[in-house]
Amino acid sequence: RDAIDEYVKRLSRYANVEICEVPDEKTPDKISDTERDLILAKEGERIRFKLKDSDFLCTLAIEGKKGKDSLFIDSRPFEYKVAQIDFYGLIFENLPSFGGFRSKFNIDENDKLILFVGRIHEIKGLGLLIDAFNDLINQDSEKNDLEGIGKYDIKLAIVGPDDGYLTELEDKIKEYSLEENVIITGPLYNEEKQEALVDCDLFVMPSKYESFTTSGLEAMACSKPLVLTKNNHIHDWVDGNVGLACEDNKDSLRESIEKILFDEELSLIFAENGRKLIKEKYNWDIINNQILEIYNKIL
Repeated sequence: RDAIDEYVKRLSRYANVEICEVPDEKTPDKISDTERDLILAKEGERIRFKLKDSDFLCTLAIEGKKGKDSLFIDSRPFEYKVAQIDFYGLIFENLPSFGGFRSKFNIDENDKLILFVGRIHEIKGLGLLIDAFNDLINQDSEKNDLEGIGKYDIKLAIVGPDDGYLTELEDKIKEYSLEENVIITGPLYNEEKQEALVDCDLFVMPSKYESFTTSGLEAMACSKPLVLTKNNHIHDWVDGNVGLACEDNKDSLRESIEKILFDEELSLIFAENGRKLIKEKYNWDIINNQILEIYNKIL
């Protein structure tokens, strides 16, 4: 939300800006998919009316829970120019010190920590993550070729608000007797979320569908490697560059987590690549230049 506010403030220097406010994972009041679709339809109609007098539409990586790529561009013909700008300007220079999150949730500094940040919703793949995590920590280390897998306690932290899946998730954790290894914190924002990112060893995104994720970029800004399923639209440039992309099954997810979690050299390479990418692409100076280039084309 802070990134969007900053983007709109800068964009408003050059033109009148119309904003479509859409419910997301930080919306305090729970709403059904039907209610959400109605809101989207009304907002879409309002924006379509405004577009009749508009010269340009700039989208901000719009997505919906059901995987809708756009709220406004449908079968109705409109004559306007469209561009999408990456608005995730990240300023993560003054990060918290290591250990704050671990101290709050009684995680030893030597434990391996896997982190998920996002809505606790079925589409986020948390059931798959728990299946893979259970296999990871309960496998026979003597039969595993990865050095170090039997030397550490491994913890999984799930950070985010409930979006209808928490009860089922907790039941699955209890079914596997993982209560000592899985921490569900609820939503964390700002510095508290940064503390979680700084303290983790690996950031995981096991979604069934994901068009883009701010949290993944934030993890990269904190020099953390990623593991995600190929259901994530960014998997092609993540895989082998800033992390690993896996198939949508528990064995592939477990193997990818293992490979990064217990290969310090590989983990460091991915972490450094991610931090470098954030500095080179996702900063406000570059975003400003994108805005100026767009307006220079239409002025």
